[in-house]
Amino acid sequence: MKKQLVSIAMLLPILVFGAGRSDTGYIRDVHYMSNGAVIFSSTGARTGTPGCASSQPTRWAIPASTPQGKVQLAGLLSAYHANKPVIVLGTGDCSVWSDTESVNYFHTVE
Repeated sequence: MKKQLVSIAMLLPILVFGAGRSDTGYIRDVHYMSNGAVIFSSTGARTGTPGCASSQPTRWAIPASTPQGKVQLAGLLSAYHANKPVIVLGTGDCSVWSDTESVNYFHTVE
């Protein structure tokens, strides 16, 4: 039990500081960039936008040229075409596209 509490306490700063999160919303305005990035917007209200993404607070980026990004892109397009609502959680940085927070993960909402 003590180990679990310590593990959770160590993760809290990662989860709380600097990473954005959207409330339930729909995927909109999907853009496919020449460097392999895919940028999209979510209609869900957003919290925790990092400074690098303050000019684009509803936008998110996926590195679709990587194996991990391809998995996220498949899920994104599936949710988009099925018009499923999603919740998006960010990484707290703009490493994929300079003014857009990178996606850590997202999930559909039933």
